[in-house]
Amino acid sequence: MVFDGRPLARRAALVALTAAALVPWSGAARAQGAAPTPWLREAFPEMRADLERTPAFLRDTKLNLNLRTYYFDQEQSNGTYRKAWAGGGSLAYQSGWIADVFSIGGTFYDSTPIWAPEEYDGTKLLAPGQSPINVLGEAWAKLRWEEQVFTGWRQKIDLGYVNPQDNRMVPNTFEAAMFNGRVDWASYAAGYLWGMKPRERTNFVPLSQVAGVRLTPWDPLWVELNGVYVNDVFGTTFLNGEYAHRVNESLLFAIGLQYTDQRSTGASLIGDFQTWNAGARARVLFHGVGVEFAVGQTGDGFNIQTPFGSFPGYLSLINKDFDVAGQSAWGIKLTNDFSNLGVRGLTGFFWYADGSGAINPSTGAHVADFREYDFDLTYAPPRDVFGGRLHGFSVKGRVALVDQQGVSGLLPDYRVIVNYSIPLL
Repeated sequence: MVFDGRPLARRAALVALTAAALVPWSGAARAQGAAPTPWLREAFPEMRADLERTPAFLRDTKLNLNLRTYYFDQEQSNGTYRKAWAGGGSLAYQSGWIADVFSIGGTFYDSTPIWAPEEYDGTKLLAPGQSPINVLGEAWAKLRWEEQVFTGWRQKIDLGYVNPQDNRMVPNTFEAAMFNGRVDWASYAAGYLWGMKPRERTNFVPLSQVAGVRLTPWDPLWVELNGVYVNDVFGTTFLNGEYAHRVNESLLFAIGLQYTDQRSTGASLIGDFQTWNAGARARVLFHGVGVEFAVGQTGDGFNIQTPFGSFPGYLSLINKDFDVAGQSAWGIKLTNDFSNLGVRGLTGFFWYADGSGAINPSTGAHVADFREYDFDLTYAPPRDVFGGRLHGFSVKGRVALVDQQGVSGLLPDYRVIVNYSIPLL
């Protein structure tokens, strides 16, 4: 990992407590029926019969092929462009459990350029220079005792500021030793991280120190506390909580608060600073139509740093994260599950957010205000449509328009993502 042009060769420790997630917010998150029968077992009944007679390690094996193609077209404020069209996906393997104690798994990721002129580099769909990405991003072994699980080596981690950031072709993955488990209403994760594969890289790079916490005292409320602690660079603490209340099957409302504290540590390799970000939001869902209002404020000590994943703030949009030093921001989001209009599987949203008052933390000079308009439509056919043949298929179209002070016109960002998840075994 490189911060401010200087490499870091330190390792990382991650400690976290997690809990059950909030109830699904929209139709896009709801289950679409039972999982489909794996293709190979369905095509070869004798294979299914043979596997049923083997030990669980083989019998419960899962092999999943996820095909993905992604088109990205973004104009920068300096008049340059980032463009590419990539294809590929992932092949994931997971064994069953030996004696209910031991399991192994892994995922190979691929992103191959279909159309990727070198002068439009920088989309992060591909490696630098518009080169393909081919990497064994996950390769792990698990040990389980009752509800406690140890996972070693390459794996996905999703805890606050440490997350897959899976918004390109290939996600972030981490080299780590993690413990996960559950005690009553609280689940936990604790471990040690020593490497990270950024989404646009083909290799793992060293990490620095990381930590976190998450709890749920009862079903409508969850509270999360986790962070990232980078030796001699910076430390982050993230507090996030939400209360959701379902009035009936058609009406749901929720309120949430979050706070981030971030400050330099040790030798302060990217500068001696202290900053923060606070946010609040309220959401209502009625007959598939959702309305969300959010506000955010970032301290003037520094921009919020997010080298280990996406910014988990409420105002993280398609193009911009509203987390610049001194910035005050607000946004409104409208969502719809079009099954309320008879189009099952189609969901969409419109986001508008406005940020102002940002400064350069080094000089105190004003930084350009900006606002963003986002449009998103996703179609994922339910299992009972098209005879189930397109279960696992989805197509997403996204448009972000950024209106930045001092730049003439809107800066467009166009994305089309197609996924087809196929259970092979």
